[in-house]
Amino acid sequence: MSTNSQTAASGDTARAGFAPKVTEVDDVLGDGIYAVTYTEPVADRREEFLRLRAELQASKSAPWWDLWAAARTVYLQRRLADIPQEVRWTDTVENLWCLEGMEAVLTHALKGSSYSAVLYMGLIDDTGYGYAGANGSGVDKDNLASAIVAAGSSTPANGWNEVPNSTVSARGVPSFGSASSSGVNSDLVTVAEDFATLETNTIKGCFMLIKSKGGTDPTGTVGNTSGALLSAGLFTGGDQAVSASGTLSVTYTARLTTV
Repeated sequence: MSTNSQTAASGDTARAGFAPKVTEVDDVLGDGIYAVTYTEPVADRREEFLRLRAELQASKSAPWWDLWAAARTVYLQRRLADIPQEVRWTDTVENLWCLEGMEAVLTHALKGSSYSAVLYMGLIDDTGYGYAGANGSGVDKDNLASAIVAAGSSTPANGWNEVPNSTVSARGVPSFGSASSSGVNSDLVTVAEDFATLETNTIKGCFMLIKSKGGTDPTGTVGNTSGALLSAGLFTGGDQAVSASGTLSVTYTARLTTV
C-alpha cells in the first residue's frame, strides 16, 4: 500500500491539506491452459485397435443389468491398453474466460445456493471458423453456450463450430482436484480426459462448459446449448489433424492470476 501526502509551504498557515489514501490493488485475471496429447496405435495393430474399440463401445452401451457386457468391458479395456501407442503431436491451448462463464462463477461462489458442479469439455472444429457472428469472429469473450452448433454451419453465431459427433461421440467429463497455489497463481487441475476420435478431421482448439448462473446444467451431447461457456481457445501450434484410430488426451488447468 502507498500513501500520497502534502507538505505545507512556509507561510501557508490558512490551509492544511490531507491527501486521500491511495491503495495499490492487484488485478486478478481468470484464465487457464489446456495441455493436449494426441496418440495413435502402432501401424501394424491399428485394425485390431479399431475393432476392439468398436466392441468396447457396444459393451458400454449395453443395459446396466447385462453382467456379461460389464465383464467384457473390463476385458476389452485391458486388451486396448496392451496395444502400444505412438505420440503424433502435443500442443497447448491458452484460453480466455468468457463473460457468461465468469458471471456464473461469481454467482455460484458468492451469491451462494445449493450447488453441484457439472462440467463438460468440447472441441472446436476448423469448419466455419472465423465467421463474423453475433457473438464474435471466432474465440471471443462474448461467445455463448446458447450459440454453440455442431460442425456444418457456415454462419455460426460464435464464429466457430463444435466438432460433429462423427468425430467424437460425446463431450469429455473433466474431473477437478483441489486448488493449489504456485507463485502468483492459484491453480485447479483436471485429471486427463480422453477423447476417442472416430474419423479423420482437423480441429482448432478446446472449450469448457459449466452450470449457468441460472442453474442450468450443460450436457455431454455434442452440439447441445445448455449451461454457460467458461472458456475457449485455439491450439498454440495451429490446426491439428486427428484420425479414426486416435485418442486425444486433454488436461485443463483453471487459474486465477494476481498481476
